Amino acid sequence: MTWGRYRNALNDTQKARHRNDHEGHYTKYKKLQRDLELSNTCFLWVTRQNVIEHLAGLEDRVKNRALIVKERVDQNEVLNHKSIKGFLSHCGWNSILESICAKVPVLALPFMAEQHLNARMVTEEIGVGLRIMPRNGSVREFVEAEQIEKMVRELMEGEKGEMVRKNWEKMHRKL
Repeated sequence: MTWGRYRNALNDTQKARHRNDHEGHYTKYKKLQRDLELSNTCFLWVTRQNVIEHLAGLEDRVKNRALIVKERVDQNEVLNHKSIKGFLSHCGWNSILESICAKVPVLALPFMAEQHLNARMVTEEIGVGLRIMPRNGSVREFVEAEQIEKMVRELMEGEKGEMVRKNWEKMHRKL
């Protein structure tokens, strides 16, 4: 599937989007896959073919409510699409800047390096995102399977998600 081919199909639905191209995180990808399936939300997942190969049957199970793209896309174009309502992100700096410019709330799932600091800034300092945290509170541990599902729903439909959207409105009025 290509982004260009399905661009118009995104209209009028809520989307969560995740992009992480780091190899070696297949356990995290499997948890993410399971929780996105359980969340019953529509989503766009941009990833690499070698990641999808480890997630047997995912495309068939979510084909009526998800788009899985296995090629590079213009992330800025995706985030600026009117149907994108949330961005499940590893919190790399470019992703954060593009999300802020596109006025899209972030669901932070950092994996390494400065991503943890960026996630903290987005969620705690400026309040324009929510963070998925392991139950034990450590930023370096694996996220429990249910946490991603819970936080996707919270960002899209919950009170905290509503507060994040209000924070976005306040921030962009100041700009």
